[in-house]
Amino acid sequence: MNINLLLTSSFPQKDNQLIVEYLKNQGNDLKILYVGFTPNSEKYTKKVIDYGFSHVDFLNIAKGFNLEDLADYDIFSLHGGNPYNIKHKLIKSGFDSFLLSTKAMITTTSGSTLVVSKDYDIFKILYPKMKGTDTNGLELFPYNVLPHYQRYKKQEAEIINYIKEKTLYTIPDGSAIAYDGEEIELIGSVELKTSNGNLKIKKKGEVSWSKL
Repeated sequence: MNINLLLTSSFPQKDNQLIVEYLKNQGNDLKILYVGFTPNSEKYTKKVIDYGFSHVDFLNIAKGFNLEDLADYDIFSLHGGNPYNIKHKLIKSGFDSFLLSTKAMITTTSGSTLVVSKDYDIFKILYPKMKGTDTNGLELFPYNVLPHYQRYKKQEAEIINYIKEKTLYTIPDGSAIAYDGEEIELIGSVELKTSNGNLKIKKKGEVSWSKL
């Protein structure tokens, strides 16, 4: 499986310059398709354009798509939201199969970051009232992640209990994880949390590589 993945917490919201720099290093005049799951998500294409990307289109996969229309894009940027809903719409539309086969870069945001990970059962722990039980991810990324990590200081006990059993990458807003199928690049303040403690702690602006 070809993987060119960038997991973000909050792109294309503000204060994501590290992610923007990473994307712009991928090439000039990048063609980006912003992929949403409702018509309302189209407005976020302007936020991508405001970061200096000139060629940005929008696709609402709930309305369907043609594979031949996707061939020329360099980056597919998935909108965020409720991960249960995102996974349902990806599978119903068949876009999940496309994500597993494309050689283009896939960027994810918030809920879509959860969906492409190994498992997002931590979402069920942090949001027990949210409807949905299936937390199996698409496994484009082979570990579990937690975007918007800065929001969960009051739920630290739940997170500590969780990492006693599972490895967890925590991604604060403005940070990201790049993954090419073999190596993981930590961009910004990502932390790798395990039962043995934090193995990798990076300050904003630092980048490190680790072999799987």
